[in-house]
Amino acid sequence: MSEGGIGVWKIAPLFQGIGYASAVIVFILNCEYNIILTWAYYYLFASFTSVLPWSNCENEWNTETCHVDHRKITNMCRKMRNKPDI
Repeated sequence: MSEGGIGVWKIAPLFQGIGYASAVIVFILNCEYNIILTWAYYYLFASFTSVLPWSNCENEWNTETCHVDHRKITNMCRKMRNKPDI
């Protein structure tokens, strides 16, 4: 007696709309979840490049207010170089 999400509402024909509506909602949410996973995979694989796409302001998606504080990056690199090897 296995019924699906649509067939379970055979009690009354009016209730079958609930099954169809839930199927549509599940489809939409699955599409949204796939988009979020795609973003995660994009940034994961983009992080393996030698120059990170978001580390400078020379990209097509940047605005005029884009600002990179190179002093922080330089100081961080200096600290990393001065650490003694264990």
